Amino acid sequence: MDSWMRDMKGVLIFAALFSAILTAFIIESYQALQPDPTDAVVGLLTRISGQMSDLVHLSNASISASPQVLDAQPHAVSFKPTTSSLLCNTLWFTSLFLSLTCALLATLVEQWAWGFTQKIDGTTAPVVRAKIFAYVYSGLRKFDMHTVVELIPVLLHASLLLFFAGLVAFLVPISPVLVAIASVWLALIVVSYGLLTILPLFRPECPYWTPLSGILWRFLQMLQRFSLHALHASSNISYRGPKVNIVDHMVEQATKISDDSAERDIRALCWTARSTTDGDALELFIDGISDAVLAPEGRRYSHDNLIVGLLQDGEARVISRIERFLINCQSDVLSPAVAIRRRVACLKTIWAIVALSESAPELSSSIDSLASSLIGVPSLLSMDCPETADYIPSVRALLLWKLFRSFSIQVKELVHLLDGNDMVSDQGNSSPIQLGHDIRLKIRSIAQKIE
Repeated sequence: MDSWMRDMKGVLIFAALFSAILTAFIIESYQALQPDPTDAVVGLLTRISGQMSDLVHLSNASISASPQVLDAQPHAVSFKPTTSSLLCNTLWFTSLFLSLTCALLATLVEQWAWGFTQKIDGTTAPVVRAKIFAYVYSGLRKFDMHTVVELIPVLLHASLLLFFAGLVAFLVPISPVLVAIASVWLALIVVSYGLLTILPLFRPECPYWTPLSGILWRFLQMLQRFSLHALHASSNISYRGPKVNIVDHMVEQATKISDDSAERDIRALCWTARSTTDGDALELFIDGISDAVLAPEGRRYSHDNLIVGLLQDGEARVISRIERFLINCQSDVLSPAVAIRRRVACLKTIWAIVALSESAPELSSSIDSLASSLIGVPSLLSMDCPETADYIPSVRALLLWKLFRSFSIQVKELVHLLDGNDMVSDQGNSSPIQLGHDIRLKIRSIAQKIE
């Protein structure tokens, strides 16, 4: 109701300004619908001047005929307004009627909305207020007040389009160039408005729409229901009617599980991570990652694809930001309570993403780098605070286990390279340069992990 009242105030202001501007144009254009008094005077003076000229010629010719009597009564000239004037004024007066109708309906809707809230706020008992709300709202739905509210912008937009069309007719006797420019502009407006109206019907995620979109959607759904009813009228097959509201259709498409929805969710998470810079907001975001991976009853696997996609995003750099966030908890700028709370959130999330990496090999290199950094700085995992004492041993053990697993994999790969070197040497076609380079890389990687 509050949104309706705000919208109606805007409609009233716009309708008032538009009606004032339109009235100024009508005052200028309606004069072409009636004869101009000055035209009759000019015609009479022209006729008198012609008769006096005839008398002068007769006098100079010395004709003795009796002088003709001047007819002071002008011949009646039939007046007929032009087609462009009739069309222009018809369109503009119709536009003015629609604009004033919008203002009237907006005033009524504003009063109805105010009365709706007054009926509910008239009592303080919650149960009574709930019953009154249910009763009044059922009447609002039964008498389809939403359609009346949606109709007001439609009338206002129609009034604007009629004004532009009348402007084209007004310019017809003035300049063909101006008529061409106004016609092209009017065509662009009509085509654009039509596209904006039908686009949400085919693409529910489209942010562009007009008041006619919802009305056209309901009309199409009504036709679909009638066709389905006629199709199943002779059978006992039941069917589920289509969505009547275009918003319901959008919600259904947004919540439907599909490959596109998964990619869309990952993009949304990555965008949220990139745009989150505030410390408190980043704390909530980091804490949410652990809640998405871990549940009170155990490991949660339903969101693994989302979290893996988030952690792999190169612009978001979530893992490195978690590490920096944990390091910043040692700063003296933060209060002890905030530092402890953020440290706990980081430890929980680190535990969660390390556990997640067991089923996501693509995260192994990033997790290994994180584990090496955290283990290499003892103060980050020190048990100097009782609030974090329950998390530190588990996180440290998991990080060490992750490093051990990675170390064992590297050792196995090194042994495989050495075995391959021996096998190639026995065959006599060895390439020691390439094998030696690979072995040096593996040894260097193992040395870094040992350090």
